Amino acid sequence: MIPSRIGFIQARQPMHVEQKGVEIVVTWTDNTGLSYNPGTGGYTGEGAPKRANVKGLVHFVTARSVLRQFEEIQGGDIILDTWGKLACEGHQEIKLTIDGEIWVMKELSNKAAAMWDTLRGDGKGYRTYLLRRET
Repeated sequence: MIPSRIGFIQARQPMHVEQKGVEIVVTWTDNTGLSYNPGTGGYTGEGAPKRANVKGLVHFVTARSVLRQFEEIQGGDIILDTWGKLACEGHQEIKLTIDGEIWVMKELSNKAAAMWDTLRGDGKGYRTYLLRRET
């Protein structure tokens, strides 16, 4: 039997993000405690602005990427891997500033996320997000 180093590799993943990751500023509006109005599609009252600094692994999608087989992924998008879930998940008006540019989240299908995990090496504990430039 060949000895496995998977435990050692998985234990180093959070350190890899911390050492090699890009600084990202995440801003969002926290609507906790506000009532949602389905008629207007918004919340009653003003949410609290929030901000967090995180590190993540940023991957730019090229026009020739194998990931382009998924319709939600376009050339120029970013695939962002963070260690664990971002605090802003589930909130409104999420913006991520990466190297001075503002990005917003896009939906990423489970199938595309699974393909990405396979290409990247299936690092358990990472959370994958798909981003596009803010327009």
